[in-house]
Amino acid sequence: MRQPTQNELAYACRVTYTLVMLDTRFSQNCRRREFVRWIGELEMTHALTLNTDRVLSAKNLSAIFSLFCKKLDVMAHGRNLRGVPTEDRLLAIGFPENLRTNAHLHVAADLTFLQAPARTRPAGLYGLIHDAWLQSTNNTGSIYVGLHPDRGWFEYMTKHFTRTGGQFFLSVDYHPH
Repeated sequence: MRQPTQNELAYACRVTYTLVMLDTRFSQNCRRREFVRWIGELEMTHALTLNTDRVLSAKNLSAIFSLFCKKLDVMAHGRNLRGVPTEDRLLAIGFPENLRTNAHLHVAADLTFLQAPARTRPAGLYGLIHDAWLQSTNNTGSIYVGLHPDRGWFEYMTKHFTRTGGQFFLSVDYHPH
């Protein structure tokens, strides 16, 4: 039997999470702990903080994150993404924070698919991510890129999970299914 890919697991967890959110027996803190555990199982390669340097609604920040995900996929696979399987595209989960002051996302991402395109850039992977983020935010904002996120990063990125009502953005949600 074929093993599910990381993106398939992420999508299945998104569906499961939606069902759990409807069940009021689970506290927000319990959901957060499960998210930390689940993200740790996804073998993410990078920790990102994506700052917009402005006030945004969750809907607008989601649209920017969607565009950012698409730009990274295009950098790796070219403009036509229709034939690219989901498991070959970006896998990232982002948690919004401070929407009313300085909207930003804390993200765990698997960026292994960007290794070949990053070698062609003088600034490498950081340059690719920085360019994609600036293009997505109309040349505002800043980024932080860290390697090998661990449980400490997953707990940090979900610290406002209970305040935002459990809101998060999953790159797989932006892929055509």
